[in-house]
Amino acid sequence: MVGKMKQPEKQIWDEFQVIQFLSATHDRRYEALYNLVVKTGMRQVELFGLKWSDVQWHNDTLLVQHQVQRIPRQGWKLLPPKTKVGRQAIKLVDATLQTLRLHREHQEIEKSATSERWKEYGLISSPQK
Repeated sequence: MVGKMKQPEKQIWDEFQVIQFLSATHDRRYEALYNLVVKTGMRQVELFGLKWSDVQWHNDTLLVQHQVQRIPRQGWKLLPPKTKVGRQAIKLVDATLQTLRLHREHQEIEKSATSERWKEYGLISSPQK
């Protein structure tokens, strides 16, 4: 009998583990993304689909409007979430917004340093380097 594959049980970190993780990722290239994962529970496909235009600085909100999906024989594509529930607005706390601001500043510096090699996609994850 062929059965359904069992999904591994999700591990939920306690407060100490979260603090350790955020401390270990402080001043790392993707600190802002790690911060978003921990504080919002976003999935990886949503995180890598975030654009700077999705950050609503005026009301401290992040709009989840895209996700990255692998399409067979086409590669990675930026697509809208599969369900309406997937399109959501997430309220961000000041510390997360500040981390995003710093990430954007670092991204702009990196963009200037790589000049003509930089391909602008408007992504927060900035797959450049």
